[in-house]
Amino acid sequence: MKKNQAITILKNQINKIQNQENRTTEWTVQTRTYIEKFFGIESKEVRYINKFSFYNYPSGDVELFLNNCIETIENIGLYKKPKTNFLYTIPNWLAMLLFPLMLTIGIAIGNLQARSQLIDKSNPDKSISTGVASGIAEPKTDSISEYKN
Repeated sequence: MKKNQAITILKNQINKIQNQENRTTEWTVQTRTYIEKFFGIESKEVRYINKFSFYNYPSGDVELFLNNCIETIENIGLYKKPKTNFLYTIPNWLAMLLFPLMLTIGIAIGNLQARSQLIDKSNPDKSISTGVASGIAEPKTDSISEYKN
């Protein structure tokens, strides 16, 4: 909804209560719904209108309140509900379980990939314990034959 639409709606609500017959509970409920939509359910405007009844407030106070609402909308704008992402929908206890589990799975997959890269592709029978992973370098056969000569 745009600011101009909201201002028009509130002006219509002011015009409605000019007529004594329109000062009803229905008008109050409708106005409360608009105020919640325009300012958010936790706003001061909603708290004020929730206490409202025509028995407690003269119509001049209601008009002043709605005019103040119009001024607020003109200066600040309408309430926009904060956007949430997927992580906000997960309960905390589930997140506490899932994140360590995902970390463990990630580490395991990384280790498996590292091991598969360390295995000598030319000799599939060789284990990782010989060679680089065990810290002992195997001598090259060509270099030994050079020293014997």
